[in-house]
Amino acid sequence: MTAADIEHVIAPLVAEIARLREACEEQSRRFTLLQSCFRDVTLSKRDAAAYCDCSTRTLDRKVAAGVLAVVGGPTRRFTIEELDRAIRAGIFGSTRHSPSS
Repeated sequence: MTAADIEHVIAPLVAEIARLREACEEQSRRFTLLQSCFRDVTLSKRDAAAYCDCSTRTLDRKVAAGVLAVVGGPTRRFTIEELDRAIRAGIFGSTRHSPSS
């Protein structure tokens, strides 16, 4: 294998690592915002949307589940079906799924 062959194989991996690092940093920012939600127990679902603009992407579901846990209180647990319905209903500010206001 030549250096060019190795670079051809490694370049996409380096790009993917950079993309994943950026995604993790973005997710970290969202979780930091989510932590501020936990300090405000009176947070409404619409207020939670202002802290975290969630979509149906897998990583965002974890954030959305955390927001729903805050909104529902410490004794309320939400199923993945309830979470999916909430996302489709647009309570997290997703313009793709929310009805126009």
